[in-house]
Amino acid sequence: MIKLRQLPLSEKVSESNYCFIDTQIREVKGLKIALIGREQCNPNYHVHRRGYSCLCLELVAKGSGKVTLGGKSFPLRPGMVFTYGPNVAHDIATLPEQPMLKYFVSFFGSGSLPLLHRAGLSVGKAVQTLEMDRLRALFDNLIEEGSRHQSQSAEICASYLRILILKTTVIGGSSVQPAASTAITFRRCLKFIDEHYVELRTLKGIADRLHFRPPYLCRLFRQMGYPSPFLYLTRKKMARAAKTLVLERKSVKETALALGYQDPYHFSRVFKAHFGLSPTQFVAAKLR
Repeated sequence: MIKLRQLPLSEKVSESNYCFIDTQIREVKGLKIALIGREQCNPNYHVHRRGYSCLCLELVAKGSGKVTLGGKSFPLRPGMVFTYGPNVAHDIATLPEQPMLKYFVSFFGSGSLPLLHRAGLSVGKAVQTLEMDRLRALFDNLIEEGSRHQSQSAEICASYLRILILKTTVIGGSSVQPAASTAITFRRCLKFIDEHYVELRTLKGIADRLHFRPPYLCRLFRQMGYPSPFLYLTRKKMARAAKTLVLERKSVKETALALGYQDPYHFSRVFKAHFGLSPTQFVAAKLR
């Protein structure tokens, strides 16, 4: 059994927030979190370890640097996630002119490796995610909940960690890094749909506005681990539809027209396919 408090935390940080959850590293069923942290690195930040007592996942939120995992080097930039653990030597350094802000979570238990594998992540690897803000929000939730030190905090934190790890892949992590230009193009497409989903109607309409051919746009989304652009558009519309029906108390017809569905019956079919309930049933269930 190892006490995590005995492991040195880097002193080369200008600001930090550490939350100890379960510091007794041991063989245990399920998933346990040992330590959660956020660190603003100093320009001279440099950590070198031959290994670690448990698994650790880190997210770079700002700045740039470099990590070497088991002898293989990866550049670090915002949105990079990397993992290490026992028997994985790791060397982490920031660029002095762009000090990193990063999050990390140390965890253990029989469910740890299966969870990483389920998400397509490997110990000793680095991946690039495309919506870093979502992962950062999950880390902030982890730190906030862990700081409460309530009876169920450890269990709640473990649930957040499961979501965070799975989201790393769902959001678009890949062990094969996409070209920077491809990632930039994809983010531009997502941003366009997010800003114009109300007025967009079809896959061709999306492609035309972005000046791409529909097959290329579909391949781009698949490459980044997303559903088709039209399915992404539909999910955005349905999320807005739910809010419009429940919070604004608009009628089905008004909601359909507002989101570009000229036929309310077609809108209702799409809504039911998405939520499992018709718009009327959905509203009734939410307003009980």
